Amino acid sequence: MRARDILTLVGFCALALGTTGCANRAQQDYAQLSSRYDEVQTQNAELRADLEATQQQQASLLAELDARNAELARTRMDAQAARQAPPSAQPAPQQPGVLDPRRGERIVLESDLLFPAGRATLTAAGQQKLTELASRIKSQYPNAVVLVYGYTDADPIRRTRNLWQDNLDLSANRAMAVSRALIERGISRERIETIAMGEAKPSAPNTSTANKARNRRVEVFVLRQ
Repeated sequence: MRARDILTLVGFCALALGTTGCANRAQQDYAQLSSRYDEVQTQNAELRADLEATQQQQASLLAELDARNAELARTRMDAQAARQAPPSAQPAPQQPGVLDPRRGERIVLESDLLFPAGRATLTAAGQQKLTELASRIKSQYPNAVVLVYGYTDADPIRRTRNLWQDNLDLSANRAMAVSRALIERGISRERIETIAMGEAKPSAPNTSTANKARNRRVEVFVLRQ
């Protein structure tokens, strides 16, 4: 065999060996990548399971939070209703217009004395009446809480319906006028609460002129502390 043929044969052998070595390395690399892929897939599955468990826990916590918020709202509404319930809803006082002396005093002011018909601006007589009342409160109940409730009769507003949305609106403005007058006369703003009642809780059935006049009123509760 000539030298050139021998060299050619040696070259073919070397090439074959090199190709085999490359194939082996590729197979090794593929095996490593395949193993890494399976490992990542397993990790992803574990993370997905953790995420689903966390989402379920979050949903449960949100549901519990919503339930507690609803309960808190109901409790707040009940407390507000109890707080705003007029003391007149308590057992009947021992004397007309007077609460249990341990609690304080209830003063009923006729709206027809305090205000012109359908209005919330105090009359001169109303101003004088509230001056006397403020003086009594300051001297007899220096630390008392003062609750001012405004009431109307059940008749719809006619002559001044351009001023008020309804009876509740009128009662609110009348109660606020009385509260402002008391504040101007030295009663601490922090001690006064103003509540609009409209035509609710009438003193008498709205069946006569006299009864309607009784229902148009402002009640002032002076509560000892």
